[in-house]
Amino acid sequence: MKKAAVFSGFVFHSGHTGSTIHNSLRAGGGSLPEMDLPTYTISIKPLNITVNELEEKLRKGSPPVIARIKDDSLLFDARTLQEKDFGDILLRISSIIE
Repeated sequence: MKKAAVFSGFVFHSGHTGSTIHNSLRAGGGSLPEMDLPTYTISIKPLNITVNELEEKLRKGSPPVIARIKDDSLLFDARTLQEKDFGDILLRISSIIE
């Protein structure tokens, strides 16, 4: 929760719209394909472009930033974020949105 709270603080302080959500995600394949893992996701809802455009530009940037789309919002899984990258990710989001 700490990383999610710190990242969402950065997001909201920079003027973006969104929320922090307690969530669960699937592990994927391997030995735990049906297991849900608890996590927190940070949701960003872009106002000036579509969420698909934001996701694509982040994914195709260098380095790629991976997030998923749900309900017209871009979701970042707190488990996959490194605190040292928060500033760079937000600068990328701001430069794309503005």
